[in-house]
Amino acid sequence: MTHHALKTNGRGGRGRGAAFTLLELLVATSVVGLLAAVLIPALGEARSAGRGSVCIAALHQAGLGMTMYLDDNDGWFWPYYKDVSGPDGGRRWWFGFEPGGPSSNPLQVGRRLDRAAGFLGKYLSAGAEDFRCPSFPSQSGLYFRKFEPSAGGFGYNTGALGGYNWISSATTGTGRVAEFAGRSADVFALADGIHFDRLDYSSGGTLDQPFNEPPYIQWQEPSLFGRNVGVNGGFAHFRHSGQAQVLYLDGHAARQPLRREKHPYGKKGFGPIGNLSDESLGVTEIRKGNLTLRVDRIYGLR
Repeated sequence: MTHHALKTNGRGGRGRGAAFTLLELLVATSVVGLLAAVLIPALGEARSAGRGSVCIAALHQAGLGMTMYLDDNDGWFWPYYKDVSGPDGGRRWWFGFEPGGPSSNPLQVGRRLDRAAGFLGKYLSAGAEDFRCPSFPSQSGLYFRKFEPSAGGFGYNTGALGGYNWISSATTGTGRVAEFAGRSADVFALADGIHFDRLDYSSGGTLDQPFNEPPYIQWQEPSLFGRNVGVNGGFAHFRHSGQAQVLYLDGHAARQPLRREKHPYGKKGFGPIGNLSDESLGVTEIRKGNLTLRVDRIYGLR
């Protein structure tokens, strides 16, 4: 059999093994680059939307648990925490049970937490998805893993509901759902939050304080945002494209943008941080010492 070498056909055809021209490679590279520029942001947006969907589903589930808890407890909300004495005692937080209670070492990480034994535990799955927001920045080097497993990503409205509020008293009775008749669609129960145990502005630079999961979200006086006063606080965290996902007392969940002053900690790139608000509700004035505090009514404080 006679073998013939492959040749071009004289009309620009290419024989086997012939290379692309430089122009063709440049065109192909440009096309790939253009497709990447279009698709990569879209994929990022899709991932962000997926995380937001997981977060809102967790809030909806918490809303169902809230409704069942209120039905079983004559309309009274669960406390922020309750200490349990005895050999098997500890602290029963609303999000789980800590055997033995809180550590005396404020720097201890990985404190034991039984998620199923929290006040809402029996009404939920008691699994890792309870109160979980996948957009919470737990991969950050500033994340302080206080509990093991994680306490989640939502803060509780302890000021109006859970009996823990610096504006009035550190220890008060819990609220009752009947108190909010006519405004249960306006007052929040849980929301995306972030918590830091001490703020220190003495360095004068960008804040580098560690943060942890938000056990509560309390209204914070904006005039203290920039002062070195060691404020402890859980703040609303607008981590979903500049919005926070919020569960209201009537069980519905919705997104809310930041409408008030931003906290300086938001400069760390985790999304805006500040107070929840709803301009349609306005504010109410609360006296604390010689201060008159203007508190957004979404907090349910009178």
